[in-house]
Amino acid sequence: EDQTIYKTNEENRIEEVSADSPNACANYCYQTQDCTLWTFTKSRKKCLLKTAVHRKLRWRPDKISGTKECG
Repeated sequence: EDQTIYKTNEENRIEEVSADSPNACANYCYQTQDCTLWTFTKSRKKCLLKTAVHRKLRWRPDKISGTKECG
């Protein structure tokens, strides 16, 4: 989801990795056992892998988020 961030608590973060694109971020999540959600930051080219979502925030222009199921 473009311009969306899945906000999470610290304990639900798996890791942050470098990624060239949202697709790469989705692939990292798919390959990580406990990952269920991811958020890609466009300006930093970083991917945050998560196990659970606390709340969904819209209108974040620098973010793209998705679930493991949708890629």
